[in-house]
Amino acid sequence: AEVMERVRPGGKWSVTADPVISIDNDEATISCATKGASIAYTLGEKDEAGREHWLLYHQPIKLPADAKLRALACRLGFKDSAEVK
Repeated sequence: AEVMERVRPGGKWSVTADPVISIDNDEATISCATKGASIAYTLGEKDEAGREHWLLYHQPIKLPADAKLRALACRLGFKDSAEVK
């Protein structure tokens, strides 16, 4: 209980900062202010079952003309960020 109080004072979870999407011409970069956070993104593509295809961001993304880019950030021990467009 004492350890949990130190990790989450008052039982409140820290929240991962929302990612920031920057688009220059047809290339997008995504960043997050939360140190150690991972960023996932989707271009709106779906698989055969109709599920969206999410990828781990690691470099600038070349955007197709019809892309619907969305991203979210997460970090272990934190709540996920909001999804941003």
